[in-house]
Amino acid sequence: MHLYDFAVILSGRKRYNILDADNDSKIRAEMEADFETKSLEYKLIDIERVKKFAAYLDAIDCFYTDRPVAYPPLKDFTDKDMDIIGPMEHERWLWIHHIMGWKYDDQYTRFDKAQQPFIREQTRTHKLMLRDGDYSREKIVEHYDQLPQSEKDKDTEPMNKLSELLSMLDGVKFYKTKSDRNCETHTVI
Repeated sequence: MHLYDFAVILSGRKRYNILDADNDSKIRAEMEADFETKSLEYKLIDIERVKKFAAYLDAIDCFYTDRPVAYPPLKDFTDKDMDIIGPMEHERWLWIHHIMGWKYDDQYTRFDKAQQPFIREQTRTHKLMLRDGDYSREKIVEHYDQLPQSEKDKDTEPMNKLSELLSMLDGVKFYKTKSDRNCETHTVI
């Protein structure tokens, strides 16, 4: 599995019906064409998110592979899993934007909704960046805890769609190595 392919599918998840098996190759081609139109910055952001998925999965004792393994495949994550993944994804989002020069400001929200993304891009400002520029883990977790649920959902939505996304990648599945779901833990010999 290539990170690039995973990033293409992740990027296109909202625009395309990713579960339309009859048009899978057509949809993937359209997703790739759309991904190619993105700026290098946004391609790198999507690729960085995919790279972090492995760390998120590791934090909740999960992994993904296209090989047969002696663990039961998972179809979804628990709320407890999302409570771990959400702040991690928010931290990644904050850091990547901070590194790319984004700052806190909410002035763009005064404009028409259709104009907001363009103004935000031009000013490189976002209302969810940290006001004081302190990107310590403690500040990020505190910031995340204060976000409205709709914003937290943006941090967990890609992981919630993971099983659907992985279905497009030729048999890739994810597994939990330890379980709090009353399943026995499997050991590979």
